[in-house]
Amino acid sequence: MRTRSFRTAAVVGTWLALAASSCSSGVAPDDTFPRRLPEFVFGSAATDIDTGAMATAAMIGYRWVRVPIRWAMLEPTVTVKPTLTRAELAANPTLVDAFARRADWSIPDATLTRAADLGLAVIGFVGASSPPRLDGVELDPASLGADTYIACQALATQAIVERYGRARAGAPDGAPTIALWQTENELNISPAATIIGWRRPAGPLAFLGSPWASFDFQTELLRALREAVIAGDPRAITETNLSTDMSDTFNTTFGRPGWEDAVVAWRELVDVIGLDTYPNYYAAEPVDGTIVGARVARIRELALPGQQVMVVETNYPNGPAARGYSPAAQARYLEDAWTSSRDAGVAGFLPFAIADGSGADPDFSAQDQANLDVLGRALRGGDLLALALLFLTQNDWLTNRMPALTQTVEGRWGVYGPSGEALPALDVVRAIAAETAGR
Repeated sequence: MRTRSFRTAAVVGTWLALAASSCSSGVAPDDTFPRRLPEFVFGSAATDIDTGAMATAAMIGYRWVRVPIRWAMLEPTVTVKPTLTRAELAANPTLVDAFARRADWSIPDATLTRAADLGLAVIGFVGASSPPRLDGVELDPASLGADTYIACQALATQAIVERYGRARAGAPDGAPTIALWQTENELNISPAATIIGWRRPAGPLAFLGSPWASFDFQTELLRALREAVIAGDPRAITETNLSTDMSDTFNTTFGRPGWEDAVVAWRELVDVIGLDTYPNYYAAEPVDGTIVGARVARIRELALPGQQVMVVETNYPNGPAARGYSPAAQARYLEDAWTSSRDAGVAGFLPFAIADGSGADPDFSAQDQANLDVLGRALRGGDLLALALLFLTQNDWLTNRMPALTQTVEGRWGVYGPSGEALPALDVVRAIAAETAGR
């Protein structure tokens, strides 16, 4: 019954939103689908809203950056719990204007203006969690209700796209006009993300029973975000990125599709299909960047005719050496990732690589490495029993030690080292920039 009401609301919302979109933004509609990228998209998704990182990205030779514009960025807190529904949003377009008037646009205005000053094109990144707080507690799909969460994300997204898309409703003169929008982020592994607290509600119960655990919810969220983008700019291009590393077992065991089936289910909800892959997140060996090209090729087989594929995130850590990582291996990985992706017909390539953080790496014990090896093999291989045993026998390590150890990888994606030194991968990235210029 819940699924039926979900789909009924989606049909009503779709009809009303599409009826209104051609006149609400003032931009002429374009029925082309799937739309194509304006050029080869070479850049990085690693800058977030850090304008210093953007300056480094431009210096490296990247031409594009991905900039998140989050609901909570515009509205950090609310005093009353939202109750908006998708049907109400579709029937009342003025709600978008009201949201735009009360939103705080200072952070995205400044960030986007700086990107334009640096000559960088922008992928606008919308709809990926980050709701505001009510009484100090972050709202989420469970506390709001699935339909209200989707409606609120769609409301914020349409206001964002109307401001920074072709309509430029209130955008400062220096901000770029954004044509390419990423909707959500690694949505296909959102249930697993609740386990490690990257999405809320968090924890094992959320993995099994929160809205994130429902593929119907994921699909309706993605559909609503595309409709909101098109309502804000009828000629916009949309893209979403699927994680392709975690074993499908973590979804299929619980009745959810694996990533390849998710591509097929979602290919009509985006113009461009993106992929993320970090095959060496948990283990330094083997170093095999050709995995990236193989996944590009597979997604192109699954995509609609003429639908383009981008690598939105990938890299190999340049350290810590205690875990077997090295700058030389990073360069080798990126070279193989690029050449295999190029040969597979990729339309965009965004290494998650700017500069390293400055924090010191923690000491790794033999037990730390052994546990990380077990964890990595279990996640890649879908070994639910091994993962359960690790949780039972090493729960304190998983809770209190493992996050800091894995975060060392997050700080070592750079092509500049912790002291600002150029690493071998910088030459690889600059060679890709030269090869793809003008495409």
